[in-house]
Amino acid sequence: MKHHIHLGPHTCWNVWRLTAQQRSHLRIVREVEAIGGNVTASASLEQMGYTYDAMKTYVPEMVEMLIDCVRNPAFLDWEINDQENFTAPRMVLAASGIEHEELLKIAEPLLSDLPSQPHPQEPESVYVRGDYHCQVDSGPPEAGLSRRRL
Repeated sequence: MKHHIHLGPHTCWNVWRLTAQQRSHLRIVREVEAIGGNVTASASLEQMGYTYDAMKTYVPEMVEMLIDCVRNPAFLDWEINDQENFTAPRMVLAASGIEHEELLKIAEPLLSDLPSQPHPQEPESVYVRGDYHCQVDSGPPEAGLSRRRL
């Protein structure tokens, strides 16, 4: 029987690249194949997720590889700011077919140094002045200008 482990922080980036700083995509694929497993990645505007399937015997390897891909992704330069959203309150680790305590024993050492609070937000901007634009259904605008001749 295969068991599923899913981790999904609420952010999105190119998950189909599935790489880590110390693991290439090819290495990850080979490690998953070696244990007879399967890995999928999905992303939407608000979240990304990885799902690993393998035999229960390989849960420690699956969890370590999964957390490595999420904690140490091989970001492109322009993606670095996305990493600041990887905080404990925004992450979920879920598994089926494994006892909760066993999963905690494997995952806690790998996740214990995650920041528990998101980075401080920038101060809100102060309104100085601006324009008001209103969309109306009254056809094209018309304007006229006249000047009296001297």
